[in-house]
Amino acid sequence: MAAYLQSKGALVTVTDSSQDARLHDHAQKFDTSAVRLVTGGDHPQLVKEADLFFTSPGVSESNPVYRAARARGLPVHSMTTLFFDLCPGKIVGVTGSSGKTTTSGLIFQILSESGKDAVIGGNIGDPMLDLLPSIGSATLVVLELSSFQLLLLRRSPHVAVVTNITPNHLDRHGTLDAYTAAKRHVVEHQNSEDYAVLNSDDPRVRSFSKHTSASVAWFGTRATNGAALRHNTVVFSEGRQETPVIPAPDIPLLGKHNVENVMAAVTCCRILDVATAAMAEGIRSYRPAPHRLQIVGDHN
Repeated sequence: MAAYLQSKGALVTVTDSSQDARLHDHAQKFDTSAVRLVTGGDHPQLVKEADLFFTSPGVSESNPVYRAARARGLPVHSMTTLFFDLCPGKIVGVTGSSGKTTTSGLIFQILSESGKDAVIGGNIGDPMLDLLPSIGSATLVVLELSSFQLLLLRRSPHVAVVTNITPNHLDRHGTLDAYTAAKRHVVEHQNSEDYAVLNSDDPRVRSFSKHTSASVAWFGTRATNGAALRHNTVVFSEGRQETPVIPAPDIPLLGKHNVENVMAAVTCCRILDVATAAMAEGIRSYRPAPHRLQIVGDHN
């Protein structure tokens, strides 16, 4: 973030309560006349010198510097909000309490296998701002988005995918309702040309359909407008017509929850005009992120 802002001619002050020496080592990469590093404790007085305030997703709204920026009336941004403002491509945003890394990876794999111009970032892959030079108007940008990244969001993705909502990060959000509200930002700013891909089996996710202007498509065990599971096969259902995509035993991922992730990816990629055969090939060739239900050995 600091490097990007510096490259655009901004004078940047970076502050961190830690005094970790690695921060200062990293800061040596910057032009010290343009980037200043202040560490050790919180320094709310710094906002008096600022025109804009950027915060890391991990910084709570209760942080003294954050509170001082709000009190001064500074615009509060993040890398995510800046990327949404600058990105020339169509964003596919994936969120949920679990499954978002796998679902994001599946969507990217399917898009890539089908020959689409696609990149992946957010909580997975490269930092968002580093992707900008490789993104054109036809690029599909797959982003894994956490509740912290969504909190400040003022724009929603062209396609928003929500895997599920279960209690998570309540130490930060306080209540499940507040956590759900943060997740809901992924659809709240959509328009009639956008799409929301929602889990029909999850009551909290189903409720998101009432908070978006987008077209809604579903995935779930009994979905009738999207990907569903029929006779142990993932199909795409449109009214009474069902198109088989892939038998569940062919999915190279362990666990029933990963069938849900595949269904979410299938619904999303159908919206993005990916052929059924390319979806099946992308799913078969996908390899999960490390440490995700990996087989480490066979022992008799």
